Amino acid sequence: MMDHINKRLSKWKANTLSFAGRLTLSKSVLATLPTYTMQTVYFPKQCCDELDRACRSFLWGDSSNHRCVHAVAWETICKPKDSRGLGVKEARKVNTCYMMKNCWNICSQPNLLWLCVIRSKYGCGDEDINLINKRVVD
Repeated sequence: MMDHINKRLSKWKANTLSFAGRLTLSKSVLATLPTYTMQTVYFPKQCCDELDRACRSFLWGDSSNHRCVHAVAWETICKPKDSRGLGVKEARKVNTCYMMKNCWNICSQPNLLWLCVIRSKYGCGDEDINLINKRVVD
């Protein structure tokens, strides 16, 4: 995943773009490249940190031989716009949300086709899902 992002970053010239242009590119491209994989795989913390680091470095215009001053904390940038942030999403939180969505689908809709395939492939019984469903409903 990081190789794909680094290839994309190498094509762009951060010093020729304004801050708003870099923000738009990082939100629309860099943050969305790993979303398909994030929907199915729980990323390690180190991988999420590297994704955020690449986005942060591009946003501030860092290069391999020159590091710029990061004027605002990353936590502030990741706040929603209505909370005086820039609306950039952290990779760890996005990945956790996708995993929680999958857990909810497993618990609330046990007869989905992809769940039947997973259960038959890995030998998971229906009784395990039914126990989880009873706990969720109760």
